Amino acid sequence: MWVDQAQVVYILMVFITTYCAYTDAKNRMIPDNITIPVLLAGVVYHLSLGNGSPFFIKGMIPGFIIWLLALFRPDWIGAGDGKLLIAMGGWLGWLPVCIVILIAYYVALVWSLMKKYFRKQQPSDIPFGVCIFAGLLLYGIPVQFIVERVRLIGS
Repeated sequence: MWVDQAQVVYILMVFITTYCAYTDAKNRMIPDNITIPVLLAGVVYHLSLGNGSPFFIKGMIPGFIIWLLALFRPDWIGAGDGKLLIAMGGWLGWLPVCIVILIAYYVALVWSLMKKYFRKQQPSDIPFGVCIFAGLLLYGIPVQFIVERVRLIGS
């Protein structure tokens, strides 16, 4: 079975985001020594393809907006979350990262409600890197399932 570039990039992002979610859950921070090299590798990768800069720049915009939000409201979201989303958007593109962000916020909402109503805790401290990881998984699994079904129908 042949694996295309998009699937390889998605799997790469899952591994990177897994580590970032772990460090965010454990230490409440996503390290720059992970997000910055991933971002720079994405720049080099897309520029080497020849179609890189428009794709990469558009992909970074949603994460950049989240990063700016982290600068102005650090009590809402951390800057590491924004840098992770910038790198993810550069690799995956603007639409997938927007969908991941939307799913991640829904995951955070459900997590907050569960903390509030089941544990009777204030839901003020949720590691958003874990929500980004869940958003990436929930985005990718149905997409991969649908792609495989379309291939089966077409053959």
